[in-house]
Amino acid sequence: MKDCHAQFKYLLAVYELLRSSDKARSVDIAKRLEVSRPSVSKTLKCLADNGYVSQDFSNEIELTEKGIKKGRELFENYRYVKLFFKKVIKLSEKDADDQALTFLATFPQETVRGLSLAMRETILRQRELRKLSAK
Repeated sequence: MKDCHAQFKYLLAVYELLRSSDKARSVDIAKRLEVSRPSVSKTLKCLADNGYVSQDFSNEIELTEKGIKKGRELFENYRYVKLFFKKVIKLSEKDADDQALTFLATFPQETVRGLSLAMRETILRQRELRKLSAK
């Protein structure tokens, strides 16, 4: 996939919709991302061309095996990066969301994986410290 902010955002939206409702449609993605349906169609075509969604996305969008794998990876990294930005750096919900997506789309994937792991460990340590101090 030619990494770009929009494709990561759309693939993540499809993955999250399928996790929560087993169904993703263009209208659902447009609503979730607050974009036009033509924008969704254009980006879905790019995702299909790169093998992440099935070629026929006129009714419901289906992730390919490649799309599921990439979506899962994006979701896990996004979740921890956003949480790190929100809880550790103290960004607002919207800023944490925007910055996490930018981080995932901008940095090389090897760097994202390494920093995501470090962020997870930092968050887990903070939780453990809070538990200890509460006792």
